[in-house]
Amino acid sequence: MGGLNLRILPFLPEIGPIDLKKSKLYVNFFAMEIPNFDKNLTGDLSSFGIHLQNKIIDPVKLPLGIAKWYGVDVSTGLDFSSQKIQYVYPFKKTKTSGSLTANSTGNATLGAEMSTFTIPIEVSSGIGLFWIFNMYAGAGLDLNVASAESIANVKAPVTFTGTTAEAVAAIDLGSKGNASVADIRLFVGGQLDFTVMKLDVQYQKNITNNAMAVNFGTRIYW
Repeated sequence: MGGLNLRILPFLPEIGPIDLKKSKLYVNFFAMEIPNFDKNLTGDLSSFGIHLQNKIIDPVKLPLGIAKWYGVDVSTGLDFSSQKIQYVYPFKKTKTSGSLTANSTGNATLGAEMSTFTIPIEVSSGIGLFWIFNMYAGAGLDLNVASAESIANVKAPVTFTGTTAEAVAAIDLGSKGNASVADIRLFVGGQLDFTVMKLDVQYQKNITNNAMAVNFGTRIYW
């Protein structure tokens, strides 16, 4: 994640109650292929986001910089993420009954494909102690357009000895689904602030579906 403090751009205007010079712009990107733990396992993960954080209430500092209240920030932006994981298990089976033998060779496939497009809206505040340690908390509303598909299928031709008959064995237990249109979540976190770099850990609780998450990250901004 990288960012830019927009106060270095003095030509930015005020838009109603929003002073863009009190904003930070962040961009994040992540992509990877699933590690090749097994030759039958394939997949990839990717995400992209752009966020604007605006200070709507100015911070307050105590003397000597011992403590600081960071005011109130409002953030919004766009996030996109996708995930595809697939495990293909090749098999070969033989079954004999009397003089008839059936042979089947094929693949069993298990996996999932997901994509999510989200507009997050967050309100947060926090305090800083001794110039380096920060604590913050807030609430967010996520507007989602998402889809998910589970993959669980077997398809294999079946041949028989002693006869010219052929068949195909198949089963498909996959399904498709969509995410909730809106999710409400609460979050709390801690941060080490090294001027242009921040190390962050955050706990989130989704009120809508009772999910939980812990995030670790690094922010670099100028």
